[in-house]
Amino acid sequence: MPYHDLRDWIRGAEELGELRRVEGADWHLEIGAITEVAACGQASYAVLFDKIKGYPTGYRVLVGMNESLKRQCLTTNLPPNYDRMQFIQAWKERLNEPKLIPPSIVREGPILENIYEGKDIDLFSLPIS
Repeated sequence: MPYHDLRDWIRGAEELGELRRVEGADWHLEIGAITEVAACGQASYAVLFDKIKGYPTGYRVLVGMNESLKRQCLTTNLPPNYDRMQFIQAWKERLNEPKLIPPSIVREGPILENIYEGKDIDLFSLPIS
């Protein structure tokens, strides 16, 4: 199934058992540490931090999207059961025979839901350090 946006990708990763959710983490003291622990384990997972302390509902952080072959397949719309050689072969074919996608100009869509310009731009409003 092709994924059209990050919301689709999150659902796909969850269906594959490749995503863990963490609610209520502190952006300054916990997200980085939890990310390191999640990446170092024998089974690495993507982690979606939600309901981050001190931030409004809906501000989320996703880490570890491509740290497993299954998630790389998910991201690139390849079958998640591909082994490393099948993945490499598929990418060789894509690079040798690219299928260009013509741009579509749209007036609305998810990418246009949150627009900040000029003085409204505030990087401190994001749960990052």
